[in-house]
Amino acid sequence: MGVATTGMVRTMLAMQAEREARGMEPPDWSAVAAVVRNGSRVASLPLDNLLVGTSRTYSANSWVTDSAAAATAYSCAIKTHNARVAVDGDGRSCRTVLEALKEDRGFATGLVATSRLTHATPAAFAAHVANRGDEAAIATDMTRPGLLDVAFGGGLGYLTPSLIADRRPDAAFVTTPAQLAATTTTPVFGLFGSGHLDYELDRTEDAQPSLTTMATKAMSLLQARVDDGSVPGFFLLVEGSRIDHAGHRNDAAAHVGEAIEYSRTVAAVVAHAEAHPGTLVVAVSDHETGGMTLGRDGTYAWYPEVLLQVHASADVTGARLGSTFTPTDNATDAEENDALRAAIAPYLSFSLSESEASSLRASLAAGQGGTAVRNLVNARARIGWTSGGHTGVDVPVHAFGGGDTFRGSMEDIEIGRRMAQLVGVSLPQIKQE
Repeated sequence: MGVATTGMVRTMLAMQAEREARGMEPPDWSAVAAVVRNGSRVASLPLDNLLVGTSRTYSANSWVTDSAAAATAYSCAIKTHNARVAVDGDGRSCRTVLEALKEDRGFATGLVATSRLTHATPAAFAAHVANRGDEAAIATDMTRPGLLDVAFGGGLGYLTPSLIADRRPDAAFVTTPAQLAATTTTPVFGLFGSGHLDYELDRTEDAQPSLTTMATKAMSLLQARVDDGSVPGFFLLVEGSRIDHAGHRNDAAAHVGEAIEYSRTVAAVVAHAEAHPGTLVVAVSDHETGGMTLGRDGTYAWYPEVLLQVHASADVTGARLGSTFTPTDNATDAEENDALRAAIAPYLSFSLSESEASSLRASLAAGQGGTAVRNLVNARARIGWTSGGHTGVDVPVHAFGGGDTFRGSMEDIEIGRRMAQLVGVSLPQIKQE
């Protein structure tokens, strides 16, 4: 096929980009664009010129998919039941595009995610289990000898140093941004947190790398294999996983912050593709999460500038306030509200009204600080949510280097099938076990 490199960004950017950026749909991107514009109504995002179609996301047993079934549609080109990871409805493993490119064409392969690497979406490209919750089995399966050349993300609790040493003794193992920056060879596993990585709003540079940093490093390492002639190309899955998680939490600021970082990643991936002709990039969400609305309660307005004044996720803000803000004996309500305003200032740079401060104090006393902060920001910005879970709407499809192949409205399994076809392998393939 003449494909030198294959990159899949989940939009989830799953925004799926779930790779992909997970959990995003048109209202979510409208929010991102408005925040990026910061008051200007003319601005563009890296995905704007890549939009080619839409994908229908239902699974084999539900009109509302989960990430395991949705990712399997992309990785294996089959519809399967919710919770199944690269396994069909009869319990048989399906060959993934990553496995096919490794085994049939000798490609180098990689996974990058801000979730645990054993979480549903990255797992669906490199492991096979009947239930996504069996992350120990996923960790064992995705560390098969020779399968992955690069793996960066969270999940140190499952992808332990001892497991990597036992299953992949040929691989380097890094756990800090400094070690990642110093890495020059593959195979390499980079695990930067025991669970999911921090939201971009909460991340510190010296503790965890960004999605863009991980993706850029992965592309550099894999491209070096192509350049030295050791492999004909590479496949890389990049997922902006925590877009979805913020959607589940209805945390608008964290959601948009993750999407903005995903947008930076897409720009880096497309720049790489432009510099290396023959590269295919597909950016698609596996589903939408949260049912975000821009405007609520019958008002014809929403205020993106509010999100620019939020400097930590709602859960982190609530937890820190809960541990540091202590009511003062004999203080008046007004004095307590002033003290709360001072305590919350590092996290929210807009001033709380008396009613907002009093309500937040009551929520903190009840141990509901994170929920109260989310509700406060959503109300200020006039952002609504219809769910704390996934929704069944179609999601946008973006592509570079083969965009016409993905033009129009299609089933999610067509994304997987057509992507595989473009890079010279055939899907679906059910393994006879």
